[in-house]
Amino acid sequence: MRLSPTLQRTRCPRALCFHLLASFVALGAAGCASSGTGGGGSPVPTPDTTFDTSWQGCSDTCSPGATQCTPSGQRLQCNYGGNCWSWSTPSDCPYGQICSNGDCTATCTPNCGGKECGPDGCGGVCAKCPSAAPVCVEGQCTLPCTDADDYCAGDTLNYCNPSTGTMSTSTCSWADCVVAGFKDYSKCGSNPGDPAKSCLCVGCTAADNGCSGNKASLCDASTGKVVTSTCPTGTKCSAGTCVVPCKDECSVAVCQNGKEIPCVKGTDGCYKKLAAKGCDDGEVCLSGAGCGPCAKQSDCPTNEVCSVFGSCVSPYEVSLDVTIHSVTFPVYDTTGAAWDIGGGLPDPNICVGNDTDNLACTGAASDALTVPFEKTLSVTLAWGDKLCISAYDSDALSDDYADGSCWPDVAALVKAGGKKGKLFTGLVYVDFSVSPGF
Repeated sequence: MRLSPTLQRTRCPRALCFHLLASFVALGAAGCASSGTGGGGSPVPTPDTTFDTSWQGCSDTCSPGATQCTPSGQRLQCNYGGNCWSWSTPSDCPYGQICSNGDCTATCTPNCGGKECGPDGCGGVCAKCPSAAPVCVEGQCTLPCTDADDYCAGDTLNYCNPSTGTMSTSTCSWADCVVAGFKDYSKCGSNPGDPAKSCLCVGCTAADNGCSGNKASLCDASTGKVVTSTCPTGTKCSAGTCVVPCKDECSVAVCQNGKEIPCVKGTDGCYKKLAAKGCDDGEVCLSGAGCGPCAKQSDCPTNEVCSVFGSCVSPYEVSLDVTIHSVTFPVYDTTGAAWDIGGGLPDPNICVGNDTDNLACTGAASDALTVPFEKTLSVTLAWGDKLCISAYDSDALSDDYADGSCWPDVAALVKAGGKKGKLFTGLVYVDFSVSPGF
């Protein structure tokens, strides 16, 4: 049976066309069989099953049910679509499998037994660590290591790697020490006073450079040995090296215009002058000694005195200790009369004060012309006060003024150490000394 051109040109799904075609072939065969050979025995004609497939618009690229692997390891499957059989879009095999001979087969079994993190043995990871213990060490989540975790195992240094926060290892060796400029390898351990572990090396360093007389000792970093040599004539040893000797610029600190010019020893072993500098408050520049405390009154400037603390201060800033050593009265007063009624001797009393008030007194001695008091009176003067010594003849009703003197230049009086001699009127002779108190 030949299909009509109309049926041949009809577009339909290929499977449906095959079904219709088979139906038509069956019907044709039945028709022919019923007609038989006709009484004349004519043969049954063979059905014409040829048909035109150009209407499909595509060509098959694979056979139904076929599979294959791509060079990159993905899987392809032959699928029907668009009227033709063609390869599917490449797809990845499930995790842990690879494509082989068109099928995905298992090649690795992940193993995370007893692990909190880290690789599973098949290219993946078991799990990620939480932020509370972010570092994975041998399958367990832990905190980052620190230098305190360093330890030695024989010659192997196990140390905390600061870039990863995990432990790393390094084998201590002689070669490493030589590269570092030392002579030899000692051991894996810690230096005295340093808890950190490290590979310890031994050998000379720059600290071994030095001098012994005119012999220079210098560390040779290439061998770790100290090389000793005698310095040639005209040179001297300095820090392990032979150098042309320098010359001293000074020997001691000196004073100039009240300022100190220090004299210090330089790195080359010679003394050098430094720039002049003023002394600190209370200090003075002492010739040959530089700035320091005063030792005597002459060390201080004209208007200052040397205190018991060794500082130069104004005499009005300290108490003054005035010691009355002795006093001598004449037999008669300025009028030529006896000091007491009936011809009695004077009762001397010496007071110390300023030009307006008495601040302290020795107390009266009875009936004596000369009295060895040896009594110290402490007084404090206001700024600009004069220091005054007054002599009195003590009586029952009142003290009669006998003589007295005042000194406006207190600093000069202190520097002089006091005074021996007659007072202002020349009647009374007094011996006293003055020194700064606290």
